[in-house]
Amino acid sequence: MKSNFRNIFVLLLISKLLFSQSEFNVHLYNPDKILDREEISKLLPVERELIQSEILARYGYIFEDSLLQRYFLKQIWYDANTKEFPVLSQIDSINFYLLEEFNQKNERTVWENVKRFRPVLDDVQKSYFSYCFENSNYKSIAKRKFKLKPFNYC
Repeated sequence: MKSNFRNIFVLLLISKLLFSQSEFNVHLYNPDKILDREEISKLLPVERELIQSEILARYGYIFEDSLLQRYFLKQIWYDANTKEFPVLSQIDSINFYLLEEFNQKNERTVWENVKRFRPVLDDVQKSYFSYCFENSNYKSIAKRKFKLKPFNYC
């Protein structure tokens, strides 16, 4: 009876240790596999950035971003030792630059969409406000020029 209790206690202790280790032993990235573009396209921008950071963290890179640095300091496998960009293995290098290329392309497309959207938004605003002023009692006020007078709080 006593040995059964002891075995159960040891089993619970080991499972607790394994569970607590798994909480702080998170890996989003498999260093043995080259990511393909389809996989990368399915990732959220935050996930792509975190995977890129994990690649650098595996080489002991110290992050300037305090949020990333705190995240990796909680990982069991992380050993911070350099602020310089590390020399990456071939697979890590391919994956890092694929992610970087995708992020830059994605940023460009977002910026291009914003630039295309801006004139459309301007047209919508102009048509909305012109409609409001055309049907407003304050039409004459809106067309008057006015100047704000400077004031001094002292």
